Amino acid sequence: MRIDLTNGERNFLDNYGKFDDRDYHMISMEAVINIIQRLSKSGRRIFCNLHDRNGLIGLEILDIDNDFREDICTLHLKGGENFTLDDRFLYNIIWDIDNETYSLEEHSEYFEKIPVSSND
Repeated sequence: MRIDLTNGERNFLDNYGKFDDRDYHMISMEAVINIIQRLSKSGRRIFCNLHDRNGLIGLEILDIDNDFREDICTLHLKGGENFTLDDRFLYNIIWDIDNETYSLEEHSEYFEKIPVSSND
């Protein structure tokens, strides 16, 4: 019995070993700062695909500032926009093979467990 590969599997195998880039999952704000600075210095483009009150941002990250004393990290985005990262969340930086860019995203499975009484 022969099983054909899906397009996604074929794409993965065709691109395997071509790039040294990788994904970063469940990383803290401090790790995001270090990774974005390192990737920017190597010439990689990174897009801010975080959500604000208006929805998905989708702008390229041009620079990142971190104020250790105030615990504030500001992303400077294309078009003069700024976005502040929050240390209460975890983030992912995802490599897009097709566009050869990175995407900064929220890690959507990070929730604090709420203690529940067993006397219900």
